Formats: sequence, structure tokens, C-alpha cells
Amino acid sequence: MFINVPIYVMYILFAFMVWRIWEDGYVGAFGDKSSLRKCISVKFIVLTVALLAAFIWLDKRIIAVLVSIEGDFWRILSKAGNDYGDGKVAFSFFICGYYIAATCQKENIARWFLGTVAAMVVAGVAVDLLKVLFVRGRPMLETAEEGWFLFGPFKDSGFSWRYLSFPSGHAATAFALSAFALFTKTKKLWPILMVLAFLTAFARVYTGDHWPSDVFTGAIIGTLCAFPPASHYLKKKSNSSEKN
Repeated sequence: MFINVPIYVMYILFAFMVWRIWEDGYVGAFGDKSSLRKCISVKFIVLTVALLAAFIWLDKRIIAVLVSIEGDFWRILSKAGNDYGDGKVAFSFFICGYYIAATCQKENIARWFLGTVAAMVVAGVAVDLLKVLFVRGRPMLETAEEGWFLFGPFKDSGFSWRYLSFPSGHAATAFALSAFALFTKTKKLWPILMVLAFLTAFARVYTGDHWPSDVFTGAIIGTLCAFPPASHYLKKKSNSSEKN
């Protein structure tokens, strides 16, 4: 059972984390062109666009297969995946990790947790901007056939949850965490986080909350947003080792 923490306390902690992210240089890492060139190439862009087009074409077929799977085992898995990818849960866990490490004066570990939060924050902002830009109907009975660009002024529903399907925020959060662990060579942790990320991707489609293309795009965004802070963390860690 989760401890009922007052919402204003969470806002204060989150604001402090954003300030620490800025102070530690993680925000500036996203403006590092050399870092961005390493993770984004012409081949990567072409492949991503091709895969996204394929997913959009296969969306209905894939979701029809997944939602037809029944059984308590799959429902439990989907519940776990949805909970893990929830931004509030992930933020709470990794923010706690940062404060524990900082209190214990474990500088590199605290900076690692700070990097995960930086990746999640930027991925979350990017996803939210794209959601209100594309305004895609979720795969539900009344919205599945309504398509894309369902802009508020032209729809009675406005920017409601039903019309903010693309891309998946849960997938972006989960893959930002797993990619950050992978890029920072956290060998014991990244395989576990990667499994959880794919579990989240499965869960979002299985429960009918997202199209497969939503999840794929969220995963790409999360992965890309993890690279700059991961590079920054490795540089800081290397400089710290040289000083010691």
C-alpha cells in the first residue's frame, strides 16, 4: 500500500528535482549536438519512419490479436506493466532513490537517479506536446474509427483522454528508464528494466489504451531522451574517477 503523501509535498519534491537536474547540467546535455548526432542518423530516421508506417498499417490487426487473449495471467501482467509505466509511480520511485543515495552521500548513484528523472521529464514533455498536436483517438469503441488530428475546436470532446493516444506516455517513461540504464552500462539493472519496458508496451496495447504505433513511437522517444543525460552522466562519472 502506498503512503498517502500530500500532493503539495510531491510538487515541492518534483520542483527541487527539476532544479537539481538544471544545476547538474542535465538540461544542457540535450543541447549537445555531438551527443545528438551519435543517436540520430539518416539511417535511423529512415528505419524509424518505415517501422512506424508498418505499425500504423498493422495497428488494427495487432490489437485485434492481443485483446483477444484471455486469462488471469495476462491480466496480472498487464496490470503490472501499466503500473510500472505510470509516470507518477516511476517518478516517485526514482526520486526516492535519488534522495536516499544523496542522504547516504553516494554521489554517483544519486547522479544516476537524477539522470533517469531527467530522461523521464524530457520524454514526458515531448510526448505531451505530440499528443495535443496529433490528437489521435484511442482504440475504443467510439473513438477507434475517428482517426488523427481531432483538434479540440472541431470536436465536442476537446483534448480529452480519449483523443490523446499518440504517442504512449507509459511506453516513453518505461523505455527512457531502460535505455538510460543500458547507455550508462548498468549491467545488472538494464535487462530487468528492459523486460519491464516491453511488459509496459504489451500492457498498453492489451488493455486497449493504445495502438501499437503509439507504443512504438513512445518507446523511440523515451530511448532518444535517455541518450543525452546518459552521456552527461558518464562524463561526470569519468571526471569524478580521475579526481579520486
